[in-house]
Amino acid sequence: MLNLERWAGLTAALLTTVGACRTGPGRQVDVRIESPRPPAVFIANNWNLPGSPATVHQDGDMFRAKVARGRMPVAFLDLDGNGRLDLDREPMARCRKRGDWSCGIEPARLTVHRVQRDDEDSTLAFGEVFLPPTFARDAQAELCIADQGKCTSEPSRSPYLNAGKTLLVKLCDLTNKQEAHKEFNLELRSENKVLVAARTKQPPGMNLKTELSMDEREYRLRGTTSLSIDRVVVWSAELEGGETKKIHWTSEQNPEWLVRQDKAFEVKLPARIIEACPTCVIGVQAVSDVQVGPVTISSEGVAILRRAEEGS
Repeated sequence: MLNLERWAGLTAALLTTVGACRTGPGRQVDVRIESPRPPAVFIANNWNLPGSPATVHQDGDMFRAKVARGRMPVAFLDLDGNGRLDLDREPMARCRKRGDWSCGIEPARLTVHRVQRDDEDSTLAFGEVFLPPTFARDAQAELCIADQGKCTSEPSRSPYLNAGKTLLVKLCDLTNKQEAHKEFNLELRSENKVLVAARTKQPPGMNLKTELSMDEREYRLRGTTSLSIDRVVVWSAELEGGETKKIHWTSEQNPEWLVRQDKAFEVKLPARIIEACPTCVIGVQAVSDVQVGPVTISSEGVAILRRAEEGS
């Protein structure tokens, strides 16, 4: 059983500082994948899955691929051989970037994810189980809050993550401040066997703060957070009823415009990007996570800005 009682301290120890850098166009980074069988790897961004295929080579017990710096690898097991990622049926790797990419496809995994956006501050737990040797999704799996006797076996689509249907439970909503310091005993089960267990609290807040400034030539968006940033994406999109209707641009299309430090980032946007869609909002998503075996603890900060706004 994994004890994540002290995960806040682990976060500081395991999330190394990412130095400020501008990503140069055309440069490539290595992707190392731990997988039970040859994976498919696609080069994508957060808004376009799976993207274009990459060549995969076996290297001992590992698999390797190359992707352009600033792009995101999507490694998965193409179980039906149709050349695309079927999110509701096929396992996708969790990837972390520390210069190069390190990815792993696991049969069972648990994610505790806190999101802060506008007037929302809540935490969900996600669970997935895939059965070796085929790695088909386990229809008998359950995700339980063991100390509360609450379980779910019906997959739901996550409102926060770019993923298919997963086992999902809501842990706490910090609009009720009394829930902030609760502990939860989570268990991911299959056929009454506990595959993954974790004792966890509410993850720390990302506490994303943004400042938008502009002149005649460009917009400059600065952001700071309370935690080390593992991933950040800035985007321009149309919203309808609070939901994303159409994405016009993301920072993953122009990674050289984004400078990221440990707990801060800055992106310079040419005026043409903003003016191409006068009704669009500018969105920011920053994520920090720590992985301990099959358990990931993550915090996300989301900000939605409009052209006339400065700061969030």
